[in-house]
Amino acid sequence: KKVVRSVGISEEMKNFRRSQFNRIKINYFKKNKKIKVLEIGSASGDYSKLLLDTFHKVVSTEKDKDNIKLNIEKGIECINTHPDENDFLERLNKFGKFDLICCFSYLEHLPNPKKTLLLLNNLLHQNGIYLIELPNSEMIFRKGLLNEVIPDHLSYFTINTATLLMTFSGTNHSTNLGQQGHL
Repeated sequence: KKVVRSVGISEEMKNFRRSQFNRIKINYFKKNKKIKVLEIGSASGDYSKLLLDTFHKVVSTEKDKDNIKLNIEKGIECINTHPDENDFLERLNKFGKFDLICCFSYLEHLPNPKKTLLLLNNLLHQNGIYLIELPNSEMIFRKGLLNEVIPDHLSYFTINTATLLMTFSGTNHSTNLGQQGHL
């Protein structure tokens, strides 16, 4: 439930995310002004803050007490929970369904990503979408990026295995190779 993460995000990544979130808002939610977003495993809340700058309501989940405090300081409603906890859904159901559920480089840290996605399906609005980022193991191994092979990663995904995960988890999926070798 506690993982090692890099600290902060670069200006280049902030600009990429702002652009990505705006495109999602325009392309998928059109005139809907009240878009509710859930970020699973928000760490220090940097992405949640960028989401809040774009969307109406953002709720995040995090277990680390220091990170929860950082989220709250950024104006994010942060819930102290983890997908492996028995009351995970109960703690989030009070917010109703979410239009967008985000998970940035987090699923690979979980012992059962499929179980997590099946849980998240209960929180996603019928017309909602997922934004899930996973390290691209094809690129990691092809380029010999051994620094990306870390003990905290319990799973490694290729485009095919990420697509299978989405399919077996009952999600509608579109796998897209994005910035910096992430799926």
